[in-house]
Amino acid sequence: MNARLKFFETPTFWLGLLVLISAGLHFYDIARPAGPVFDEAHFATYAAQFATGEAHFDIHPPLGKLMYAAVLRLTGYAPPAADRFLTLARETSTGPFTVVDVKGAYGPFPYVPLRAVSALFGIALPLVLYWFLRSFGVGRAFSLVGAALVVLETGLLTQTRLILLDGMFLFFGFLALVLFFKKRPFVVAGGVLWGIALAVKFTAIIFLAPVVMAEIFDLAERRKVHLRDLFAFVGCGALVFGAMCLVPLLIFSPSAIVSTWTNIHYPVPAYLKNVSLDDNSATLSTRLAVIGWNTYLGLSNYSFGVDAPCASPFTTGESCWYHWLLDLYPKPYFADERIATVFWFNPGIVVLGETAAILALLELIRLFHTKFFRARSRNIVIALGAWAATIFAFFFVARPTYIYHALPTVLWEIVLIALVGEHFWHEQGEHTPARARRLVIVWLAVFGLGGFLLALPGVYGAF
Repeated sequence: MNARLKFFETPTFWLGLLVLISAGLHFYDIARPAGPVFDEAHFATYAAQFATGEAHFDIHPPLGKLMYAAVLRLTGYAPPAADRFLTLARETSTGPFTVVDVKGAYGPFPYVPLRAVSALFGIALPLVLYWFLRSFGVGRAFSLVGAALVVLETGLLTQTRLILLDGMFLFFGFLALVLFFKKRPFVVAGGVLWGIALAVKFTAIIFLAPVVMAEIFDLAERRKVHLRDLFAFVGCGALVFGAMCLVPLLIFSPSAIVSTWTNIHYPVPAYLKNVSLDDNSATLSTRLAVIGWNTYLGLSNYSFGVDAPCASPFTTGESCWYHWLLDLYPKPYFADERIATVFWFNPGIVVLGETAAILALLELIRLFHTKFFRARSRNIVIALGAWAATIFAFFFVARPTYIYHALPTVLWEIVLIALVGEHFWHEQGEHTPARARRLVIVWLAVFGLGGFLLALPGVYGAF
């Protein structure tokens, strides 16, 4: 009996419970609404086009859409031409994209299995964050706190119940960091997973920030150049990313890919105008040039100066990086006469996370006057740098951005909550009454659960 009771005190039990709760939250009423929600119109369309071999242009790398297309093929459904939920148009080579012909209902399109794929990544994220915190030196208790806060994060829950890419790249990105911080022989595998994350969404570049910062600390501690881990991680990731970008050549002909550029007024390089683009006669160098230019065109949409500054987050839903420190406002995702789904971060986690970021910054300032490279403090500084990178990286992005682009920011805030919480527990424990220390856990629960219950109606369309 004692052994059985002890099982309920193990991390395995609590992680299993969190996964079950997360699964219930993700799959509850997942079929509603029965029409495209926000950017689902993009990715459901691209999945159908990949599944039927219809070339298209999208600013994102192909891997996430290929995963959805594979599931679509496994369902046995053959998407007809009518299963295109939007069309991108552009009047000039420098003008903005406009979305036209949005289809209001999925009809027979098997959208639920595609949402289920996204949900599986969302369900697994608490486990990955727990493993990351453990590899980052956090104890079991506060690693479980971090995993629980991921389950309670309503913005993440909304995003991973829909046919979107964010759950995928966050899952692979944090799993890559788990392996990187385990060091050899896992660094190469971590680089492979980072390349997979990057092949889902370019935003995964932000996962380089903690890797680079960790190497800087190692350089300072060892006082010699030792960058093998960094080169292995980045090199393997770049190779995997490049390989994934080549996959569309197995599905579309070079001429079909090029035609998607001209349809939206993108320029065709002079070299490609003077060579054969036919699938039977195009050379390897031509095919590589087509994929290289296609990837460049996607990246060019993130370049500084591409689009006008974002509008007010309170009127259009757009938001810039400097709004994200006060990211307490919801963004409408879907509305009809019956339901209204909104994207809204758990406000309790936002308050806790930004408080932890401030405390981490104060710790950084203090460390300048003490011994800088203690292991626990070192990890707090790395997490603070990664958190800042998720915000300030968008300083260089002028395309329209939205509050969901701050999802990595909120996950790093959860990491900071766990790190700062454990730091307080250990550093101040000897001088703080046990009652005050228990109060920390109580406040974490109050803010986490309170914010969750406040924002939860928006996840299921009850607003």
